[in-house]
Amino acid sequence: NADYPLEFYNFFKEIGCHYIQFAPIVERVFGHQDGRHLASLADREEVAELADFSISPEQWGNFLCTLFDEWVKKDVGTYYIQLFDSTLANWIGEQPGVCSMAKTCGHAGVMEFNGDVYSCDHFVFPEYKLGNIYQKTLVEMMYSDKQQAFGQMKQQSLPTQCRECEWLFACNGECPKNRFARTASDEPGLNYLCKGYHRFFSHVAPYMDFMKNELMNQRPPANVMNFIKQ
Repeated sequence: NADYPLEFYNFFKEIGCHYIQFAPIVERVFGHQDGRHLASLADREEVAELADFSISPEQWGNFLCTLFDEWVKKDVGTYYIQLFDSTLANWIGEQPGVCSMAKTCGHAGVMEFNGDVYSCDHFVFPEYKLGNIYQKTLVEMMYSDKQQAFGQMKQQSLPTQCRECEWLFACNGECPKNRFARTASDEPGLNYLCKGYHRFFSHVAPYMDFMKNELMNQRPPANVMNFIKQ
């Protein structure tokens, strides 16, 4: 769908879907002795190869900007796109409502069929296993030191380029699972999709500023559609 943002969007509008969430497919491949083929964040970037079905940063940026341009002209307040809503939330200093855009994470644990619990649904790998529901309670595992450290790692592991970026408040480095690229100064930990997000935030900034001002003055952000027409 990456190269067809408007077709993608219009399809969901045609079937009456007013709440839309989309996630960029980004995976790396690396063979493990236990038979696994997908790489985790713990696998160094030099040993893992980007899967050919992954979206490129350029595709992601174009997808978001093209879809936003369509949405902001006529669909604000009628169709709710999670990433746009979360961006606006960060713009006004509220919780974004989705872990990938928040400062910290660690609240989206996952349980497998056998009771094994992992730190996150993007981190179902041996190194991120918290325990098993037959031996520990969910409270013990989700509030364990290991899980707390996992959640804080999102903010603490940001490279200098991110910490100095004008859009840090908006993306917070996005999901740690995608932080396997290197910065311009060769520092590890840059989000693979950084270029796409940077383009998106730069593109939507004037509209986000307007909607923020409307909200701060207790007016509906949907007024941005009239602003555009004028």
